[in-house]
Amino acid sequence: MVAGDPNGTMGVTIGFIGNVIDHTHVAESAVRASLVYTVAWIPAAVILGITAIGEGVASNSAQISQAKGMPGGAVILTKVAPQAMAIAVAYLLSCGIAFAATSAAYGIASGIASNVTWQVAFAVITTNCLLLCAIYFASACVAAICRMPLLAILLALLLHIGPLLAHPKVYVAGTSPEIAWASPVVWLMHTCSLNMAGPTFAFGAMVAAGICIASMALMYLACNRQEACR
Repeated sequence: MVAGDPNGTMGVTIGFIGNVIDHTHVAESAVRASLVYTVAWIPAAVILGITAIGEGVASNSAQISQAKGMPGGAVILTKVAPQAMAIAVAYLLSCGIAFAATSAAYGIASGIASNVTWQVAFAVITTNCLLLCAIYFASACVAAICRMPLLAILLALLLHIGPLLAHPKVYVAGTSPEIAWASPVVWLMHTCSLNMAGPTFAFGAMVAAGICIASMALMYLACNRQEACR
């Protein structure tokens, strides 16, 4: 899940790297180290997205809402959207606390350098929040279309864990296809390592927002169609 020399200079390696200091970019190293556990949030977002669909469809409140005439797609969206926001808030807080601790340990807890570093950290963490939401919504969309939990888990893990394992090799070989940037996981490997020589954080946030919107639209249509077929 790491490509390149993890002890190399900033901007060369991609992946999730903790406790490694680039002495020419100490402040950025603190940001990078505080994001190392993002890799654990990826399968968590996948599983939560899939289980949210099953629980949402089976819940009493969802059945009551549908009985009152509320479209099935709208019912599901009211279930998954709050959970996605909760994931984003939890990630934001955890990374903020981790960065505060890391910056203090690296000796950049005050001064102009600290203010600039906090701005960089905020840009990365907020982008990552949207990328995790994209993983969550995409997984929920797979579950809404498939409606077979085990198959949905396999498909969602292939969709998101696949790039996590495959991208480092093609990145090192220099053969990474442009389509790889459609994966929020690939973006996370670049944002968490601050390897953003080409694309920007703003563009990454736009990609994540586009995935979220498309996934919600497909989820809405799939749930409405399945409800009509019953």
